[in-house]
Amino acid sequence: MKKIIGLFPTVRIEEEHHPYHKRYEFIIHYPHKIFECDAIPVGLVLDNGHINEEQLALCDAFLLPGGQRIDKSVYELLIYAYKNKKPILGICMGMQSLSIFSIILDYLENQELTIDNVIDAYNKIIENNPIIIKIDNGEIHDVLLDNEPISKAHHKLEISENSLFYKIYQNKVIDIICLHNYQVSRVGSLFNIVGKSPGGVIEAIESTNNDLFWIGTQFHPETNPSDKIVKYFIDNIGDKNV
Repeated sequence: MKKIIGLFPTVRIEEEHHPYHKRYEFIIHYPHKIFECDAIPVGLVLDNGHINEEQLALCDAFLLPGGQRIDKSVYELLIYAYKNKKPILGICMGMQSLSIFSIILDYLENQELTIDNVIDAYNKIIENNPIIIKIDNGEIHDVLLDNEPISKAHHKLEISENSLFYKIYQNKVIDIICLHNYQVSRVGSLFNIVGKSPGGVIEAIESTNNDLFWIGTQFHPETNPSDKIVKYFIDNIGDKNV
């Protein structure tokens, strides 16, 4: 049976005074890539701004895509997936969400994992030590797609040999596509950093918890026909030996 991949919206638009301007948007590259990998993408929509756990229960795994804002509902999804050990692939802002959530888990330690505690912890953490920071001017990531061809967004990724990413790509250096100008400054103990750009930007993370198949890429594998990470993720959902 084909795997069902819950796809979070890339953009959520809500204009208060126009009922038909309240909508979700999905960037087409993500469902296309999931179909190419012989799985079924299902768009996740919110119930009055919140996740619906019955909807999430239908999914074998989740893909958190890139975007412009990490919504509160993203953390609701992460809490659900963490408690239910559901696999997650986070791309671009999706990887940033995973990184933030891992730092929050360390901060909360044994406190109850509720959305209120998560949001409160995040606000306290970033008071003096931001997690998402702007990449310095002149870095290789400063490509604006509205004005530049995607070919200019290619650069090299340096991969740690003792990692899942190395197992997938079988190479210490690969070519990737990056479309971001913000980066994560660090990750929590839930993740290992296993890939960086030549400038030191964190581009790949993977879970240290054998019960959680969570991986994140700051780069965009869905735009690269030859990239292997999405197919590997889908092919290995439910495999305890990943």
